[in-house]
Amino acid sequence: MKPDYLQTTEEVLSTQGSSSRGLTGEEAAARLSKHGPNRLQEAKKITNFQRFVQQLKDPMLLILLAAAAVSAVTSILSHESLTEVFIILVVVLLNAVLGVVQESKAEAAIEALQTMTAATSKVLRGGRQVTLKSEQLVPGDVVVLEAGDAVPADARVLESASLRVEEAALTGESVPVEKHAGALAAAPGAKDVPLGDRRNMVYMGSTVVYGRGQAVVTGTGMHTEMGKIATALEAAQDGQTPLQKKLFLQGRRTFYTLLFILWVIQPFKHHHAQNCKAGTQHKTDCPQRHAEQNAHGNAEQDACDLTFLHFTALPFRTMQRTAATREHTAPEPPPALRPAPAANRWRAGCCSKRCPPKRRNIP
Repeated sequence: MKPDYLQTTEEVLSTQGSSSRGLTGEEAAARLSKHGPNRLQEAKKITNFQRFVQQLKDPMLLILLAAAAVSAVTSILSHESLTEVFIILVVVLLNAVLGVVQESKAEAAIEALQTMTAATSKVLRGGRQVTLKSEQLVPGDVVVLEAGDAVPADARVLESASLRVEEAALTGESVPVEKHAGALAAAPGAKDVPLGDRRNMVYMGSTVVYGRGQAVVTGTGMHTEMGKIATALEAAQDGQTPLQKKLFLQGRRTFYTLLFILWVIQPFKHHHAQNCKAGTQHKTDCPQRHAEQNAHGNAEQDACDLTFLHFTALPFRTMQRTAATREHTAPEPPPALRPAPAANRWRAGCCSKRCPPKRRNIP
């Protein structure tokens, strides 16, 4: 079977089982149940638990979790409290929960906006023009296109009155393309007509910028050109942006650096903890001995202080004693004024009167 753009309008209507008056309501309902709604297949939604796990995959949170693990091991080995570990875990959990809540609210807001701005289309049903939601379109429906309308599905143009469509989202062509209802012919030696040269086709995702026309729907949902692009995007793996790659590398380097520092410091910390533990145990086992040592040391210190004070004040005390001795001791008289001895003062047989001293003849 030839493609729709290589067929005439009558052949296309016959192929789609429709007419210029459109489909009836019963036929449209039957085809809707067969082909499904006219919308692109949405990506599988992830659960809140999966979002929580994705939040924990952040390099900075991984560093915090590693720090919590190392802190827990060191605290257990040194018999210390796990307060720091619990604080780090609470911070990590709060950050992950807040991230999940924000993502859930953003997704709910987007869904609400999509519901409020649901696209509608003007369709011929049984010869009457009605306005329906674009997701209710089925192959064989005849849609009416006017300036400003978004093309709801891939369709073959039946009538065109200066119809121009902008297809930049699909082909990259910045200039609107003029459409017509005539059949196309493939170039000599070519089996198909390129997408940008199909002047009698309109595609989902494009916009009518001028004129008006009618077109019969040939493909809906994932069977459109946009649906093919969406399928290719789903098959492709999500990559990281350059900024995300740099952040990941920086986080991994920081993590390895912290591990090295902890590996170097841990033996010293453990040895110090053992020494402190041994000193504490020794003081606990011998309280009396330590009390005696402290008392002896205090006595020695007091003796040293007294000795220092004694030697410091000795010159002053000597000066004070010398001055006091001079004040209380009378000066000796000269030899002429000294009293005579008792033997010379009194002679035997003398009266109470004083006898003059005996003179000696000096030759």
